[in-house]
Amino acid sequence: MSLPLEFRLNGRPARVEDVSPNVTLLEWLRKSGLTGSKEGCAEGDCGACSVAIIDRDARGKRCYRAINSCLVPLPLMAGRDIVTVEGVAGDKLHPVQQGMVENFGSQCGYCTPGFIMSLFEGYYRKDLKTAAQLDEQLCGNLCRCTGYRPIRDAAADALGQHTAPDHFVAQLKAAKPKLKAVRYASGAETFIRPTSLPKLFQ
Repeated sequence: MSLPLEFRLNGRPARVEDVSPNVTLLEWLRKSGLTGSKEGCAEGDCGACSVAIIDRDARGKRCYRAINSCLVPLPLMAGRDIVTVEGVAGDKLHPVQQGMVENFGSQCGYCTPGFIMSLFEGYYRKDLKTAAQLDEQLCGNLCRCTGYRPIRDAAADALGQHTAPDHFVAQLKAAKPKLKAVRYASGAETFIRPTSLPKLFQ
């Protein structure tokens, strides 16, 4: 039996039915009016399509993780918490956005949403201490305008400001990123996500 896809998007419940399982998260976001995430390469190289999900790190702790939405089939998001660039700012700009503004980190702007989401992930990491780590945090995003220095400056400024918990920290603590088995069908197409080897071979 196929069930609708359910996940949380920018803090709100989302439910998807009658969408091909071959549709990517990026395609669905843009068709749903969330056009901040861009398609640059459709191969996972440029990072313009980056969004953040709540995941677990190597130690099993909850974390934000930037992913390339152009590569991810929408059904893989079942049960996930997703943050897009539209969900980052509240009543005022998020510190990573403010850092980009103050350091002139955006020129043509096409890559900016993806950089914001990679910086967003980095903002909630506790292990970013060195310039080399900042560079590694941004290595999945390409920019052809700025020469990267203002973006690196924005990263250094913003990532040093994280001193008090905000609602994204509360959202992270409340999340339960444990994946469940998924069977989703639309028309003649079916997507299956098993959670064990025995289920895989059934």
